[in-house]
Amino acid sequence: MINIETKLKFRKHIWNNYNNGQFNYCSSRISYSFEEKKKELEMTILITTENKEEFSPVFIEIVDFLYLACGTMPNIIYYKENDEEKDLSILPCRYFPSKQFYSNEHLIDIDDSTLNKTTLENIKNTIRNKPFEIFWAFTALTSKGYEKIYAEHKITLLLQCFEGYIYNKDIKYQSYSFKDSIKEIISYFFDYDKKYNVEILKTLAITEDEYLNILRDTRHQFSHYISKNKSLSRGQDYLINFILLHYIFRIYLLKEINKSLKKLKKQEEKLISKFKYLGYIK
Repeated sequence: MINIETKLKFRKHIWNNYNNGQFNYCSSRISYSFEEKKKELEMTILITTENKEEFSPVFIEIVDFLYLACGTMPNIIYYKENDEEKDLSILPCRYFPSKQFYSNEHLIDIDDSTLNKTTLENIKNTIRNKPFEIFWAFTALTSKGYEKIYAEHKITLLLQCFEGYIYNKDIKYQSYSFKDSIKEIISYFFDYDKKYNVEILKTLAITEDEYLNILRDTRHQFSHYISKNKSLSRGQDYLINFILLHYIFRIYLLKEINKSLKKLKKQEEKLISKFKYLGYIK
């Protein structure tokens, strides 16, 4: 029997609500608890398991879910097996969060209704059932290692994550064009823009199809060095669209694992406030 204890660190305001919980999953017993510090929130996870892999896959699935919940990787303080601390440098999901995205908007609260057996089963059967590189590449984009990467390159990589995920979702998608394949994900943006009368597209004076064309041409320009007239053209455009599309992909993936998003409208209003602050919306 292996007893695993790990401690994670988040910005204190990263979730509005969080509660301790415990459950059984994959022959493991998992419990988690939170402790508030002055400026930080610490989360301790205890796992009792017979699994003898290098790092507990259950722990990695939990971290995957936490990334979708709050939009950034936590800082992992330590990972112990039977009181022996392990080298985190070889942990496959070990990404230091970027300061720019460390306080990203959370989408759902953490409690026994969101972090539980069903959630981890769905994580395993959706995200973990796809090539690992797609989700790891997605999480790396908000990491410290990508802080100095140009925003136009990051948004191109993000769009490639979209395409890769859809391509591997079902064989029927493998004949889709880039524009048609990412439409399934971007439709969440279109629906949300209409539902809450945000009118981002109206502010930009473009249609849904034109926005898809812009994303397609942006991807082609930086992936294939094909100059396009309709691609994004300014640094701020790249950054703000990256923030928006990263947010939308998290919504899409959470819907893929069948989780209801608590107080989603409130979080979307926060995002709109950020866009107004950046000058994207008047």
